[in-house]
Amino acid sequence: FIYKDVHTKEAKYDRIPREVFYPYAALDGVGTLRLALDLFNLLQKLHMVDTFFSVDMPFLNAVARNEFHGRYIDIKWLGDTARSQLQPLIQLNQHTIRTMVGRPKLNVNSTKQMSELFQALNFPRYKKQMGTARPVLEKLATYDLTDSQRKLLELLTDFRSNKKIQTSYVNNVYGMIDKDYYVYPEYNIAGTVVYRTSCKRPAIQTIPKTAAGRFIRQSYVAKKGFAFTHIDGAASQLRLAGALSQDSVMLDVFNNHGDLHDKTLSGVYEYLPQYLKDDASLARRIAKNTNFGLIFLQTIFGLQAKMPYVPKEISALLHQSFYDTYPEYIKWGMGIVNDAKRDLFVDNIFGYRHTFPAITSRLSNQAINHPISSAEAYIFNKSYAELTNMGFHVALHLHDELAVYHRIEDSKIVAETMMRTMLNNYMLVNEHIPIPMTFAVDGNTRTRWKLLDNEKPLHKWNMDTNEL
Repeated sequence: FIYKDVHTKEAKYDRIPREVFYPYAALDGVGTLRLALDLFNLLQKLHMVDTFFSVDMPFLNAVARNEFHGRYIDIKWLGDTARSQLQPLIQLNQHTIRTMVGRPKLNVNSTKQMSELFQALNFPRYKKQMGTARPVLEKLATYDLTDSQRKLLELLTDFRSNKKIQTSYVNNVYGMIDKDYYVYPEYNIAGTVVYRTSCKRPAIQTIPKTAAGRFIRQSYVAKKGFAFTHIDGAASQLRLAGALSQDSVMLDVFNNHGDLHDKTLSGVYEYLPQYLKDDASLARRIAKNTNFGLIFLQTIFGLQAKMPYVPKEISALLHQSFYDTYPEYIKWGMGIVNDAKRDLFVDNIFGYRHTFPAITSRLSNQAINHPISSAEAYIFNKSYAELTNMGFHVALHLHDELAVYHRIEDSKIVAETMMRTMLNNYMLVNEHIPIPMTFAVDGNTRTRWKLLDNEKPLHKWNMDTNEL
């Protein structure tokens, strides 16, 4: 009745009788209060009241402060990057693709032309029109392809990535920069599955970790006399996976300062093609993709899609080797998934719960993701809030990395405070498990978000929980 009386095309608030308008205006307040009371009761039921007021609300305030400060951009560097780095990369990608397929006038952006090309080159055809959209390329990577087909797929993936970077992180950003060369990213701290923040305008958290992405990161700079100290968790998710699952192999590797990527690769090294053995950086990238994929129980097909440059049989060997090397982790992970299918929810060690409305194809991935990634998010969100409350200007929050903006002469005290704060919060995990995990952080101080080629950081930092 009230809504109908107030919301008409002719209605003017100053002409609406008070006895009608006042109840209408009060509805927002009453509705918010009722919702707050219901949500508070839910927090009490989940025993999350203390966490809400000690972590979540301080984190919200810290993020708001972060938004207010914004990010300074070297506008000349950004422009030069687009002209001298990105555009040549894109042109080289396109030229290489055209030369490889013998079509000098091929428009790689044309779905019609690419679909015809895929058909001519005998690619598996799972849909009528197949362009270079990411889902198409990822789907094709799961098939049994020839070496030349895989090479083309890799080139197309690079081309698409570079084009997206040019559009999203160069062209679009120009419209977001103010007169003082600042951008003000908008953060969302609700709605993500694992309680991480998401970001837009610009989406600086999702700049790809490629050569082109590095150029974009280099455009975010500190002003004269200031610097960024970046500290991140060393193999953070892998250490959390080992800690939560109590996998004896993972615990042994990390507690003895070992390298889990080397451990994973050692199980299949003798079977690797010679070109992978000769390229240490590529072999390590394969091991990292395997570890960070399979701690979330990625399928063989998912692993192949992530590494289209790896022969199918090697992906299968890596998959099996992970299961054989870390059986306790696999047992724990499958238990999490089975419990989630039964209960339609999963909790992390800090009490955060993710619920599932129904059993879907994505449940398994989200179920195993939640205990690890949301625990990591809790640690970094709590550290973020604590550092902000100490008076530090947290300038960047990238899932497993925090960056504080400060005067260069304060580098040591900033780095030590950051590392101790983060490690103390990692230690909260060990309060919930029988065998403790050694957690570690490292980073450096620099004047750009990403160092230039051949540039050295001002300082390097590292510390683990044994040093607290």
